[in-house]
Order: sequence, then C-alpha cells, then structure tokens
Amino acid sequence: NAAAMRKAVPAMGKLALKVLKGEQLGTPKEEGYIPRGIRENYFAPDRGSKRAVDMLV
Repeated sequence: NAAAMRKAVPAMGKLALKVLKGEQLGTPKEEGYIPRGIRENYFAPDRGSKRAVDMLV
C-alpha cells in the first residue's frame, strides 16, 4: 500500500545502489528483500498417477 512505500523506497534504493556498484548482496534477511527460491527439477522413478494412487491407498 502507499503508506508502506515510505519505508520500502529507501530500502529499494539502497539495494539498487549496491547492485549498480557491483557489491556483494547480503542475505534477504540482512538486506530486507524477498528471497527467491531456486527450483531444481526432480525426476521420480514412478509416474505421477502411480504415486497418487499409492498416497490414496
């Protein structure tokens, strides 16, 4: 919302300056930004339909 922007804009500016200067970013908790999870594909040996039936039984 608009009220939260007063606090968010300076934090975004600080983070943008670090990125532009090529500085190393800290963790999301330290820097105050939203973490992004890295997804990895996983290939199960059984088909999804078989796993679903196994969960139901």
